[in-house]
Amino acid sequence: LTLDGCGLGPDGLKAVAGFQGLVSLDLTHTMVNKPADLKTLAARLTRLESLNLGGSDFGDDGLAVVCGIPTLR
Repeated sequence: LTLDGCGLGPDGLKAVAGFQGLVSLDLTHTMVNKPADLKTLAARLTRLESLNLGGSDFGDDGLAVVCGIPTLR
């Protein structure tokens, strides 16, 4: 699912997290920038293999969340 530059924010991300079968998600240049939002996403998308966060500013805490997603390749 590609949502590049669509203005997706935290509320939209919660809706996306409902698509539990997603294996690929592109959040490049969205307004999702809080590590807690990533944690919610990671907890629900248990099949996610590819996550693009280009242009995002999550900092070290966000990077730690991404590194902790065991299904990413």
